Amino acid sequence: MVNAYRKESQRQKLMIKKSRVCDARLSFIVTAFNKLLADENFFTLLRAESLATMPKYLSVKLSPKQKEAA
Repeated sequence: MVNAYRKESQRQKLMIKKSRVCDARLSFIVTAFNKLLADENFFTLLRAESLATMPKYLSVKLSPKQKEAA
């Protein structure tokens, strides 16, 4: 029983560690997109290349000002 508890505890700790890494990566991507979309030249390039869409989850995370522009 103690062995099963230890295994489950380790499994949950690993899951927490992975979720923190995922959250950090998502935060980095959101920050990068906010900075890129604030640059008018980059925004113009996206429109010129017909790249007007992005994943919905990322779009929701972007600042409201940037969502209106996209």
